[in-house]
Amino acid sequence: DQVERILYVDIDIVVCQPLAPWIEEKWTESEEKRSQWILEKKNTSYMFMFQTRRAAGKVAHSGVILLHRQESKTCLAKWRDYMDTGRSRFQRDQEIIRHMMREGPEKTHCKISRWKRGTQENGKIPKDDLIFPHEEDFRKRNFAQFVHITNTHHASLTDASIQQPFLEDALQLTQVE
Repeated sequence: DQVERILYVDIDIVVCQPLAPWIEEKWTESEEKRSQWILEKKNTSYMFMFQTRRAAGKVAHSGVILLHRQESKTCLAKWRDYMDTGRSRFQRDQEIIRHMMREGPEKTHCKISRWKRGTQENGKIPKDDLIFPHEEDFRKRNFAQFVHITNTHHASLTDASIQQPFLEDALQLTQVE
C-alpha cells in the first residue's frame, strides 16, 4: 500500500545512474499532464515510456515504463488483454503499444505519454536518457541513465571484449566479481 510508483525496466537494460532522482524528475515533469488528464477524463489511466526515434515520436518504447500503482491499472489490463487475445495479430509487446496508441485513450481508456529522446530542438540536442549503444558508446563509457544492450541484432555489432569493460565499470564490479 505504501508503493505509489513502479518502474519497469527490461532485463537487457543497464541502469547507469541513480534511479530515485530520475524517477522524481520524470514524475514532477509529468505532474501537469497527469492533473489535466484526471480533470478531462476521470476514467483514463496512464503510463509513461520513451518515444522511439524511428517514427518521429509517434511510437513508444516499452523497455522502460513508469507507472502509478493505482492510476495505471486500466492501461496494464488493456495491454494484457491484447497480449492474451491477440497472439495471432501481435508478435511483440511493442506492436500492442502501437495499436493502443492508434486506438487512442477514448477507446482504450489509457493515455501513453512519451518522453523525448535526444532529438534536436532549438539547435540543442538534449541528454539522451535511453541509448542503444554503439561501439563508440562502449569505448567512451557513455553511462546514460539507461543503456539498452538489446538481445537482438544491435548487441552483436560490438565485440564482447569491448562491451565487457563497459559493463564492469557501469556495474562497478571489482576484479573478483
